[in-house]
Amino acid sequence: EKAEQLRKQQIDKKINRANNENLKVDELQFIASLTKGVKEQDMKQELVNRLLEGERRKKEWLRSIEEKARFSQNRVEAAALRRQAMDDASRKRREVIKRRRFK
Repeated sequence: EKAEQLRKQQIDKKINRANNENLKVDELQFIASLTKGVKEQDMKQELVNRLLEGERRKKEWLRSIEEKARFSQNRVEAAALRRQAMDDASRKRREVIKRRRFK
């Protein structure tokens, strides 16, 4: 009977150890699932941040292009005004010369 009791105690110890190991595995799986959720949230946030940064760079690039276009347009307009002024001055000189010839 004592041997039977010792055997039963050893079996109970093994069962308790196995239960403890199962509990450890369950805890690790739970922690891993929490960590996975956090990692997914971090990855989603990083993706959102990258998208926002890309949008910011795109807007800045477009603003730069618009500014260059305005600058170029201003140069074209200024050149047109200078040409017009030169044409006007040339026309006036021709008129003056014509008047002198016909006088």
